Amino acid sequence: MTGYSESHEKLLAHNRSLSYFVAEAIGSEVQMGSLPDLLSHGPDHARQAIVATAQKERASLVILDGFRSMRGFMSGEQAAAEFQKIVDHPGVVLNFPLGALAHLGLGRAYALAGDKVKARRAYQDFLALWRDADADIPILKQANADYKQLE
Repeated sequence: MTGYSESHEKLLAHNRSLSYFVAEAIGSEVQMGSLPDLLSHGPDHARQAIVATAQKERASLVILDGFRSMRGFMSGEQAAAEFQKIVDHPGVVLNFPLGALAHLGLGRAYALAGDKVKARRAYQDFLALWRDADADIPILKQANADYKQLE
């Protein structure tokens, strides 16, 4: 199941450019959902709907694309608590990028809550995990810029 903040068309157009993407899997092996639609009923409803669908479909992987779409649906403290759950349970995400991105989400949530000390620490953790990444990756460039604003 994939939740996202982009339109279906935009997401699929991007995925079609990836060599490993199999369009025929959509609907049978890959379920897509709209994170903003789920969140319109509140974060608890969204979490319950995602978990129920993942269990029903026996999903081995759930990808949520669009952490920023959660902004406005919960406070910085609530968002931090949700990202902290991912950070505290690294075995759930294994070596998928979501684990590292949870540190970034945690940093953004703490910044939103006004806790610069915890925000800086979370950004430092994210940047340490991505220290060998290509410096031109947009999310890394944005994370570095955001981190510098916290200093």
